[in-house]
Amino acid sequence: MSERSISTPLPSTQTLTSLHYDSSLNLLSVGDLHGQVFLSTPHPDHLSLQSSFTSHTVSFDKDIIQHESDSIVALQALYSLPGSTCLLAANERVVKLWSVQGSLARCRRKFQAGHEFRIHSLSVAASKQAFLTCDDLTLNLWDVERTDCTYKAADHKPNSVKDLREVLLSAAFHHTDPAFLLTTSSAGSVRIADLRVKAKVTPPAIELRRPKGKDSQYSDILCSVTSAAFALEPNLVFSRDFQSAYVWDMRQPVRPISCIRLTGDSRSIVEALNSQTGLGRFQLKEVPGGCVTGGFEGQLIAISSAGDKKEAFVASDQLPQVAAGPEATFTCSQAQVMYLPQWPAFTH
Repeated sequence: MSERSISTPLPSTQTLTSLHYDSSLNLLSVGDLHGQVFLSTPHPDHLSLQSSFTSHTVSFDKDIIQHESDSIVALQALYSLPGSTCLLAANERVVKLWSVQGSLARCRRKFQAGHEFRIHSLSVAASKQAFLTCDDLTLNLWDVERTDCTYKAADHKPNSVKDLREVLLSAAFHHTDPAFLLTTSSAGSVRIADLRVKAKVTPPAIELRRPKGKDSQYSDILCSVTSAAFALEPNLVFSRDFQSAYVWDMRQPVRPISCIRLTGDSRSIVEALNSQTGLGRFQLKEVPGGCVTGGFEGQLIAISSAGDKKEAFVASDQLPQVAAGPEATFTCSQAQVMYLPQWPAFTH
C-alpha cells in the first residue's frame, strides 16, 4: 500500500504482546511474551529505543495451583517526572507500577489479589489517580497510591457456570473525564458508567446496543462487542464487533449513527478465531477525527467520525494490535514494531 511505514526491530526474541502510545509523553511502550517491556520515542523517520527491563517473571500461584504467565498483556503510561517515567504493566493477574530512569527500572508498587481470571484490559483515569483492570467477569477500580484494596465496579460471576450469560471483553476510562468509563460485553452491548452518580457499571448510565441481526449459528459470537473507545470529539463513541465498526452518539443511544462493514464472511471469522488465543487483539483506539482498528487480513483500518473507511499497511500476522496518537499509528508483528507517521490524518 502507498502509506509510508517504518519498521523497527526490538531486541526481543519473543512475540510482542502489547502496545501503548502516550502522545503527551511521546512514549511508545511495548511488552513481549516473556515479561520484557521496551520504551521508545517516535521521531519523524524512526523509533528510538530508550530503555528496556523485565517486568514480570514466571511464578507459581499456590491459591489456584497453577503457574502464572509472565506475558505482558497490557501497558499504560502514568506520568513523567524529571528524568524518569512512571508506567503500569500487567500480566495475567498482577499489575506493577514502574519508575524508569534511563536504563534503571524500579518496581514501586504491586497490585494483586484483584482477579481470579486473566486480565485483558488496563486503563488509567485522566486524573492519573486511579486505574481500572478488567477480566472476563470482574471490573476493578484501583487507587494508584494503594495496593491493599480494590473496588469491584462490576461482577458478572454467577453462582454456577450454567448461569453465565455474558463475559466482559474490554474496559476503558474516558480520555479527559475521570468520572466516565465504558465496558463491552459478549452480549452485544457497550455500557457507559458515570462514577459521580453510581460507582457501579450495572445498571449503566447509558447503554449502546445495536439492533439484533439475522440469527445464524454464529450469532452469539458475532454480536460480541470486542472493543470500544470514547471519541476525541464530544458525545461520540466508537465500537466494533467481528464484522463491523460503529459510530454512536451518546445523546441518541437507540441506534448507531454509522455502521461500517469490516468483513463479510462469517465462516472466515470463526476460522480465524479458532487460530487465535482470545478476543483481546480486536483493539480499537481513538485518533483525531476517528478511530483505528485491525482487520482479519492483517491490515490497519481507520474509521472516521463521519463513517468513512481507510485501509493501510498489511502486517505479517492477522489481527494486528494497534496503538495510536494524534500524529501516528503503530502496530507490531513478532519482534518488530511498524510505525505509520501522519496516518490516518482525517480531514474535517
